[in-house]
Amino acid sequence: MKRDWLLISFPEITWNRLVNLIKGIALGVCLGAIGILFHNSYSPYGLLIALLESGMGFYYFGRELRGTFIRIISYIAWLAIVYKAANFGVSQEILIQGNRNGFVFLIGGMAINFFALIRAKNIK
Repeated sequence: MKRDWLLISFPEITWNRLVNLIKGIALGVCLGAIGILFHNSYSPYGLLIALLESGMGFYYFGRELRGTFIRIISYIAWLAIVYKAANFGVSQEILIQGNRNGFVFLIGGMAINFFALIRAKNIK
């Protein structure tokens, strides 16, 4: 029983995997920030732009890189940025309000991004 932990093999950390992980985090943060800034401007066109850019960004990123782990990390980075923007900040500012645009951006963005990552197939 003491030697069972030796049977677990962890993936080897390489420079390419680390760069892909950083790309995934950066993509999730950038798409989340762009969506946050656009979703409440020029209603309803800003909301449509925010949802389309986010879904298309995740779709094309999912086609470019292999591995579900990097896709999940980019999705979690997007969720973290959106969650932080939906909560009150230090000086009680909020970027995603509780109006119709904010609700559609939050729920619709989660669904569209999730389905875009599932739909993206690796061509390589």
